[in-house]
Amino acid sequence: MSSSAKSRKGLSGASSVKDYDFEKVVKYCSFRPRNRFELDRKMIQMGLCASIRKRYLSQLKKMGLIQDDEYLKSYINGKVRINHWGKIKITHYLKKEGFSVQSIKTAISKFLNPEDYEKAATAALKQRYRFFSKKGYSASEIKLRCTNYLISKGFEESLARSLCHSIIQPEFRTDSE
Repeated sequence: MSSSAKSRKGLSGASSVKDYDFEKVVKYCSFRPRNRFELDRKMIQMGLCASIRKRYLSQLKKMGLIQDDEYLKSYINGKVRINHWGKIKITHYLKKEGFSVQSIKTAISKFLNPEDYEKAATAALKQRYRFFSKKGYSASEIKLRCTNYLISKGFEESLARSLCHSIIQPEFRTDSE
């Protein structure tokens, strides 16, 4: 038996291994807000059986270490501010994480500031506009490509079209005069 296995087992055998595993999960929770799906995946990777995972999740919830709301808040705001993602893309990825559509919609309406959301869309649009302008595309081609880009980033089509119209059109009018 290796020295690390001996230190994990300790004197009391299997129960201290469980304690070690639980301490490892608690430590994993201390770095940033975690949700129950993420913790369950981590415990599966650790090789824990379903009954132990269920018990650990229950204990973590009682300890306040499962923070679904805090996780949703930081995820939504981070993806909008840093990655310039729209609501559609955020919803898609959170569904993959295991959240229900209703909880995602509630979190987006609760945590997402509409002004920050529009600023993120505008920043993404301006960055892409500069890129396409340097490539020498026509005005209509730039507008189409920028709209498609915002849609691919998960912004609603109506928002993408209105931003492109309000930001790109005035710049083309000044270029033609």
